[in-house]
Amino acid sequence: MLYTIFNSQNVLNKICDDVLNINEEVKPYLQEAVIEMQENKGVAIAAPQIGVLYNWYLDYKGIIYINPMIIARS
Repeated sequence: MLYTIFNSQNVLNKICDDVLNINEEVKPYLQEAVIEMQENKGVAIAAPQIGVLYNWYLDYKGIIYINPMIIARS
């Protein structure tokens, strides 16, 4: 289970590595995030919030966004 949610500026302000392959290093974090979101009825969680410096997040629908980019601002 994921219990530690980091809110330290040291973690959240770091640049994350892009996910190049969903391999054995990345896969367990993604699987656990999906389970935790479903069990706790979460809205979204990003890898840095659990102390993992990879560029992905999971939304409430269970969709995992790998290497998302902001392409426009309002």
